[in-house]
Amino acid sequence: MKLSLGTVQLGMPYGIANRSGKPLKHEAFEIIKLAKNSGISMLDTAAGYGESEAIIGEYFMEDSLSVQDSCERKPFQVTTKISEIEVDKVYTQDEIYNVLENRLKESLNRLSLNSVDYCMLHAPINMTSHDGKVIDALNGLKEQELARKIGVSVYTPEEVVQFLSIKGLDVIQVPINIFDLRLIQSGLLDSLYKKGIEVHARSVLLQGLFTLNPEKLPQHLKEARQPLELLGKLSKKCDLSPAQLGLLFIRDFCEISRLVVGCESKLQLAENVATMQLPALDQAIKDEILQSFDGISEKIINPSKWGR
Repeated sequence: MKLSLGTVQLGMPYGIANRSGKPLKHEAFEIIKLAKNSGISMLDTAAGYGESEAIIGEYFMEDSLSVQDSCERKPFQVTTKISEIEVDKVYTQDEIYNVLENRLKESLNRLSLNSVDYCMLHAPINMTSHDGKVIDALNGLKEQELARKIGVSVYTPEEVVQFLSIKGLDVIQVPINIFDLRLIQSGLLDSLYKKGIEVHARSVLLQGLFTLNPEKLPQHLKEARQPLELLGKLSKKCDLSPAQLGLLFIRDFCEISRLVVGCESKLQLAENVATMQLPALDQAIKDEILQSFDGISEKIINPSKWGR
């Protein structure tokens, strides 16, 4: 299954549609257990996701999963991300490596693991900061078998272009959804695929925006009303919810390896799993989406510009 369980909601309150806050620990464990039983094989986390790594690590210990099995351990692969290396600090190559190694080992300690399947830089600025020393250090972590694959979590098409110019990276995490078609329309998604890069899609439901009633949007999201209404009409035509249409549209791209989608409850996770098992969308619907939602304002597709 392409679905990867995003766990930011398990470690901190997150998402525009979040009404329940962070789940209690036993609730988080139940969500992870349901993911395992539903055939989900990847957990996505980060050092910056509050208690997420610690919750996952405690679950692994309680579930009696062997720490010694590391990356080959089943049923989950694990993706984590290293927080930004301060760009205004001067480091030697050895110092940069030590910083990355220490941060990753702190994550591994919280996760109760010896290594991870995927380690990404959480700050795309570190792709080019410190004269490339950070990328060299990231490759060093891979050589030391602390991570099986390495990459970067990015936010913009420009950062994808930067990523494509760097050798030795295996995986990229990108924002992509029905409203944010930039990587599709620009051909960058295809470029990543042709280069053999593993693509993990996030913001597939735009932090839950697709689940909101367009008539009841908060003031700072009023600009999203018109595209949300259009999405609702198109969803009804397909006899799907907007969230279902959003998941299926991204799922059907062969260039995308994983859809990182979080949840606050077992019900949400069960709904997402059921959606992932639905038939492919008709090509006519895909074409209509590409035509109808091209060029939506960054004020809508970039949550950092939503304000409050």
